[in-house]
Amino acid sequence: MPDVIPAPANQRRSSAELILLVLFSAVALLVHLLTNGRYGYFRDELYYIACGQHLAVGYVDQPPLSILLLRLSEILFGNSLFAIRLLPALAAASTVAITGLIARELGGRAWAIALACAGSLCALFSLAVGNFFSMNAFEPLFWMGCIYLLVR
Repeated sequence: MPDVIPAPANQRRSSAELILLVLFSAVALLVHLLTNGRYGYFRDELYYIACGQHLAVGYVDQPPLSILLLRLSEILFGNSLFAIRLLPALAAASTVAITGLIARELGGRAWAIALACAGSLCALFSLAVGNFFSMNAFEPLFWMGCIYLLVR
């Protein structure tokens, strides 16, 4: 009868850390999804919707990628307030996860990962821009992704 070999400690640690990352990201997504439809359209959202009807490679006042993302969101999910604000909510939740991954790459264990994720989740800027569509909603995700690639 073959002996059962226990999983190495670093594998056990990885699964607990991944559970923390998923948990904090899910909380961030839930917070944004529950609060993103309370006040109606933000004036810039209406402007971005109008720009999405006339896609171009360059705009004077915003990058084309954010408008393209909004247009894709409209095509896939419709143009309801909830659908338009889904991508910023996903970006905010992803930012929380990447923040935890950065803490993990820097040698942090579960407590450090939880603290980093909680800090990212509770950041007022993240809570604000994750609740409406703007080009700024994707900047934290982009920069945290760059930092993650740098430390990795």
